[in-house]
Amino acid sequence: LMRFEVEDSCRRLGLDGIDMAQLVSMDPSPGNLVDQLRGGGGPLADELASLRKRGLIRQAVLFLTPENSDAAVEAMKSGLIEGVILYWNACQRDCSDTAWAKIKEKGIPTLALRTLGGGPTDERSRSKSAALNELIAAAGCRDTTDFNLHLAASEPVIKTTIGGTASLPHLESYLSAASNSVPLPAEIFQRATQLQAS
Repeated sequence: LMRFEVEDSCRRLGLDGIDMAQLVSMDPSPGNLVDQLRGGGGPLADELASLRKRGLIRQAVLFLTPENSDAAVEAMKSGLIEGVILYWNACQRDCSDTAWAKIKEKGIPTLALRTLGGGPTDERSRSKSAALNELIAAAGCRDTTDFNLHLAASEPVIKTTIGGTASLPHLESYLSAASNSVPLPAEIFQRATQLQAS
């Protein structure tokens, strides 16, 4: 399936290879992709190595969840993964504290998802909204998107942000904020990371 998806995507899009592939391993059972990358092999890891050797996947990032993040960071040793991707914004950091500490310590390149809307709308996240609004005002930011882009610029391991929207005004707001994203003041950044981890 991995081989078919990559070959089919390249064929349909007229590409000779995928510059950055996101690998998702949601299977919790032993022997999943993350286990194979950590343990030195298996059919999924072998297929990824083959696709990389053929140039069909040039770089790959591994999707982190709170459940797989510790093991996924260990999977970096396989040499088949360049970085990680996770939901990361002012209200959310979807990995364990241990995994995040290792990501920062090792300087693992990280792609941040869900930077436009600012996080999920569950009860826990809604309870953070008052604290987030205070931080947005203290930073002099226009809105959550603007704040999240400044937050990402403050964290050295975050290499890019990825968001999606069906709203043209929201996209224009994102592009405007992205053109002027500088790191937050240290005290606001510290408060933001505390909010993120709470």
